[in-house]
Amino acid sequence: MPRARVVKKGNVVAASGTIPYLVELLSAGNEARVQAKAAQTLAQLTVGSCENQTQIADAGAILPLVELLSTSTTESVQEEVAMAIRCLCAEMEDIRIKVANAGAIPPLVALLSTSSIASVQEHAAFSLAALTSISPAIMQKVVDAGAIPSLVALISASTPARVQERATHALGALAWGALEYQQRIVAAGAIPPLVALLSTNIDADIQKGAARALGILSNDIPDLQIKVADAGAITPLVALLSTSSPACVLEEASFAIGSLAWKSLEIQQKIAAAGAIPPLVALLSASTDAGVQVQATQAIAHISVDNPAMKRRVAVARAIPPLVALLSSSNPAGVQEEAASALASLISDAPDNQRKAAAAGAIPPLLAMLSMSNPAGLQVEASTALAWVANRVPELQSKVAAAGAIPLFVALLSVSTETIVPGRAAEALATLIFKHAGNVKKAEAAGAIPSLVALLSTTGYGDEKDALPNNAVMALGYLAVNNPDNKRKVIAAGAIPTLSALLSDTTTQGELLKLTRDLHSKLQDVEAKHEVAAEPNGFAQELIEEEEREKAAQEAKARNKKEKKLRRKEKGKDKAGLANPGEQCSPDQGMAMEDKNPDVPLLQQQHAGGSLESGGDVGGPSGSGPASSAEDEEQRLNPSGGEREPGGSSIATTIASDMQRALALLPGLVGPIFTRPVPSPTADPTIDASTSAYTTTATKTVPGSNASDITNNTCAATAAATITGALGSNALPTSVPTPTNKFLQDHPVLKSMHYHAAMLRHGQHQQLVQPQTSQPQIVQPVFVPPQAVPP
Repeated sequence: MPRARVVKKGNVVAASGTIPYLVELLSAGNEARVQAKAAQTLAQLTVGSCENQTQIADAGAILPLVELLSTSTTESVQEEVAMAIRCLCAEMEDIRIKVANAGAIPPLVALLSTSSIASVQEHAAFSLAALTSISPAIMQKVVDAGAIPSLVALISASTPARVQERATHALGALAWGALEYQQRIVAAGAIPPLVALLSTNIDADIQKGAARALGILSNDIPDLQIKVADAGAITPLVALLSTSSPACVLEEASFAIGSLAWKSLEIQQKIAAAGAIPPLVALLSASTDAGVQVQATQAIAHISVDNPAMKRRVAVARAIPPLVALLSSSNPAGVQEEAASALASLISDAPDNQRKAAAAGAIPPLLAMLSMSNPAGLQVEASTALAWVANRVPELQSKVAAAGAIPLFVALLSVSTETIVPGRAAEALATLIFKHAGNVKKAEAAGAIPSLVALLSTTGYGDEKDALPNNAVMALGYLAVNNPDNKRKVIAAGAIPTLSALLSDTTTQGELLKLTRDLHSKLQDVEAKHEVAAEPNGFAQELIEEEEREKAAQEAKARNKKEKKLRRKEKGKDKAGLANPGEQCSPDQGMAMEDKNPDVPLLQQQHAGGSLESGGDVGGPSGSGPASSAEDEEQRLNPSGGEREPGGSSIATTIASDMQRALALLPGLVGPIFTRPVPSPTADPTIDASTSAYTTTATKTVPGSNASDITNNTCAATAAATITGALGSNALPTSVPTPTNKFLQDHPVLKSMHYHAAMLRHGQHQQLVQPQTSQPQIVQPVFVPPQAVPP
C-alpha cells in the first residue's frame, strides 16, 4: 500500500478514537493473532504522522508493546511488535526516551541473537541505533546489555543484506559514543568483517554503512587508524570513490578516508599511493551533492594536514581552483565552510600554494564570507583561510588588505564572545599587520586598538578560551612595535591595567604569558616617559621624542645611502688618487658620515660628490673620479642661481663654510668624549711638552666658529688650530702634522676637517681666490700632485 494512502487512512482511524481500543487489544488476555494484528495497525498509524505517534504514546501503547517483546514466543507477534517499536523510535526523541525507560533495551538486544527471523533482527538493530542517540546514559545501557558482540556477529555471519546494513549503522552509532565503546567494538573483531563488506559486489547500502562505521572507529584515534589501515581498508575505500557509485557511498567513503588520514603521515602516504587524490579532487566539481562535496573537501584537508609533501601533491592535482569555486555564495553554507577549511589546510605554511590560491581568486569570496549577516562558522573559516593566504608573504598581505579585509576583521572583533569569531578575527588581523607598516596604519585607522584592548579582559569560547586574549595581545604587540604613536594609543585605551591583571593571574601561562609580559614592558617604558614629561623642568620632552628622533635618524640614513648610490652612478667609474698620501688620511680613515652618523651630514656631500671612501670630484686618499663639469659644479654650489658673495671662489667658500659649521658644532658633537686622558705630547710638534696639553699654532679665529671654546678643550685644540689656520685669508701655513691622536684618526668629523685643512695648506685647490666679475666665473679645481707644489 502506498505511504500516502496509509497516512490518510491512519489519520481517519486516529480521529475516530480507535487508538485506545487498539492499545487494549495488546493486553496479555488476547490471542497472539489479535495482538499481532493490533501491533501491525498501530505501526501503520505511526507512518509519516508525528501526531499519531504522540497519540499512541499518550494512550499507553509503549508499555504493553515492550512486555510482548519480552514475553511472547510467537514469531508473528515478535515481528509486528518490533516493527511498531521501530516506527515509534523513528522520529521523535521524547518517544524514544519513553521506550527506553519502559525497559525496551534488553529485549531488543536479545532479539539480535535469539530470533531466527531476519526482519525481527533488522527492526531490533534499527531501534537500538535510534535509542543510542538519546543520551550517553541510554547508550551505556545498550552497551551493558551486550549489544556490541551481537551486532558484530550479525555483520560477520551470512545474514541477509538488510540485517547487515542495520547492524553496521548500529555499530557506527555506538562508536560515536566514547573511546571505550570504539575499543570494545574493535576488540569484538568488527574491523575485518566491516572491511569485507566494502567489496564492490555488495549492496550499496551495506557499503555505505560499513564505510561509515570504519570512519567513526578510526576518527582521530591513532592506534585504531593504524588497525583499520592494516586491515586493508584503504584500497576498497578508494575504489568506492568512483563517480559511478551512489552519492551516499561516495559521501561515506570520503568520510572514512578523511578519518584515516587525519594527522597520520604514514597513512596519508598510503592513501595517496592508492590513488585517492585524483578522484577526491574530481568529486569537488563532478558531484552536485552537498554531502559528497563536504566530505571530499574534508578528506583533501586531512590528507594534506601537517604534511608539506602532500600539500604539494594535492596542489599539483589542481585541487585549489575547484575549492575556490566552492567558496561561492551560490553553494550551501556547509559546503562553503568546509571548502574554506580545506583551503586553509592546503595553503598553511606553503607560500607557493598561498600564491596559487590568491591567483585562483580566493580572496573576494572569502571576504564575502566575513559579512556580519553570515553564520559564525563561515566567518571563522574565512578568517582562518585569509590569515593563511597572507601569512608572511608581504605582497599577499598587501593584496588582502587592499581588498578591504582589515575593516571587516576589526568589525568582527566586536562580535559576541559566545563564539570563536573574535579570536579568529584577531589572529587574522595580527597576520595582516605583522611587519607591514602600511597595514598597521590601516588597522589603527579602522579602530583596531580599542577593540583589541577590550578583548584582553574577555575569556574566549569553548576550546579556544585562551586563544582570544592571546591573539589580542599578539595583534596589539604588532601594532605597537617600533611605533611610539600606537604605543601611546594602546596605553590611552587602558591596556596596562588589563595586562597587569593578566600577569598577576596564575592561569596565564605559555605563549600568552610571554606575549603579555613583552607588551606590558614596552608600554611601561612609554608610560614612564609620559610621567616624566609632566614635570615642569621640561627635560623629559626629549625622552618622549627620543623614539621619534631615532626613527628620523634611520630615515635620514636610508635617504643618504640612496643618494650616495645615485651619485656613484652619475660620477662614472674612473678613479684617480693624489700622490704623497703621507700628509692625508689613510684609506681606512675616509669619512663615511652617512653610515656612521646620519644626523650630522656636515661635509660628506657638499663638494666631494660623496664620502671620501666612495670617491668624488675632489681627490682623496681612497681614490676619486674626475671633476664634475662647470655646469654641474655651478648648480651644486649655487642651486638657487643667484649671485655669489664677492671675494673668493665657490670651492674655497664652500670648504670654509663647511669648516666653520664643523667648528661650531664640534663641542656639542664630540665634547663629552674628550674627557679621556690626553695622549703623549712627544709624538706631535704642535703639543707643548711642558704643559702636556694641546696648543694652537695659529690663532686667527673665524668669526662665529667657537674656536676659543674648542681651544680650551684639550683634545680638540689640534683640530681647531689646523682649521683656523687653514681659513686664514693672508697666508696659508706650509705644513701640517698628520694626526697621531687615535681619536682624531677615528672620528669622522675630525678626520674630514683635518683632511680639508691639509688640502688647503698644501695648495691642492688652485686659484682659491679669484676676482668676481659681473658674470660669475665657474672655476674648476685643478688637482696638482704634491711633488709639483712649490715650497
